[in-house]
Amino acid sequence: GEPGAGKTTSLKKLASEYAVWRGEGKEPGLNEPEDFNLPIFVDLSAYTTLAAKDSQHGLWRLLTASVRGVHDVDVRKRLATGGCLLLFDGLNEVGEAYDEVVHHLRHLVHEIPHNRFVVTCRPGIYREELRREFTAFQLERLSSFNASKVLEIEIGAEKAQPAWKRLDEYTRDLCRNPLMLTLLADELRASDNPPQNRAELFDRFIDRYLSEWARVKGAGSVRVEKEILSALAWRLGTSRTLLSADEAAAVMSIRLAEQERSAAASQCR
Repeated sequence: GEPGAGKTTSLKKLASEYAVWRGEGKEPGLNEPEDFNLPIFVDLSAYTTLAAKDSQHGLWRLLTASVRGVHDVDVRKRLATGGCLLLFDGLNEVGEAYDEVVHHLRHLVHEIPHNRFVVTCRPGIYREELRREFTAFQLERLSSFNASKVLEIEIGAEKAQPAWKRLDEYTRDLCRNPLMLTLLADELRASDNPPQNRAELFDRFIDRYLSEWARVKGAGSVRVEKEILSALAWRLGTSRTLLSADEAAAVMSIRLAEQERSAAASQCR
C-alpha cells in the first residue's frame, strides 16, 4: 500500500482481533485449532539496529524481541510448534538491508512452516521474488463517497459538506488516502478554508503544530524548526530507512551550523 494507506493500522487491527478471538474462542469460523493463531507484531524498522550485531540471525533476534516478557527459547519453541500469525510491518523501512531481509523472510517461511505470515511494504519496494512464498494484496483506497462520510464523522456534516464541495478533484482524490484525510480533518477543525493541494496541506499542518509546540514548550522559531525538519525529511527520504538518534542529531547540527553561518553573513553585509 501507498504511504498513509493504513498498512500498520491494518496489521495492528488484525493482531488485536486475533488476540480477542484467541481469548474468547467464540467467533464463527474459529472452531478449528489451526485457526487459533497467536498474533506477533514485528516492526521491521528496528531490523538494521539488531542486524548490525548479528546479520545472520537479525530477523530471529527481532522476532523474539517483539514478544515481551517471554524468554527467547520459549518463543522459538512456540514458533516451531506453529499456530502463530507473524505480522512483519514496514519492509520498505529496512533500507539497504532489503535483499537481506527478503532472503531471511523467505527462509523463515520454510523453517517454521506451520505459522502464517503477513508482510507489508510500499508498491515501489515490492519485488517479484516475494511472490514465491507470499500472495500479493493491494490495500484499497477509500472511495470519494466514503472519504466524505468519514470527514463528516470526524468534524460534523455541517462543516464537512461545504468544505468537501470546495475541494478540487485532485484534492478529493488525495483524501482517499486515510493519512491525507486525517490531516485534512485536523486542518478543517482549525480553519474553514480547505487547502488547495497536498503541499499546502502539509505546510499548514506543520506550521500549526510547530507553533503549538513553540507555545507549549517554549521552543525556537517556527521557521528554523521547519528548516531542520526539512533537512531531516530529505535525509530520511534519501536513506530509505529510519535514522538513529545520533544520525538525526548530526543532520540537525549541520543544518543549525548552516543557519548560523548564513545569519552571520547577513549581519556582515
